[in-house]
Amino acid sequence: MYGSQGNYVTVAQKFGNGRFGRQLARRYQTAAALPVKRFKAPAWLPGIDFSDHLNYWHFGYSAVLLTDTAFYRNKSYHEPTDTLARLDMRRLGLAVDALLAVVLLG
Repeated sequence: MYGSQGNYVTVAQKFGNGRFGRQLARRYQTAAALPVKRFKAPAWLPGIDFSDHLNYWHFGYSAVLLTDTAFYRNKSYHEPTDTLARLDMRRLGLAVDALLAVVLLG
């Protein structure tokens, strides 16, 4: 379902978090040169809450995580070997450009 190649970004959200994730994924896909996948899971699943969006959930906001699922794909994630040289700057730029387009075009 998600493939074996890390050539996409994922919009992750918890169950019961409303339509925001689907809407964001659709808008992002329209603007993105990268494939986009959606992932909905229970809040207790390890990784679904591993970022700043968790704080918004605590206050009832339908926040999502836009991720390349780094810690599932990159053994160096948050390790001393996780250096700038390991980033794919072209794809990072594509991801940021698409997010900016979604935010600006609403």
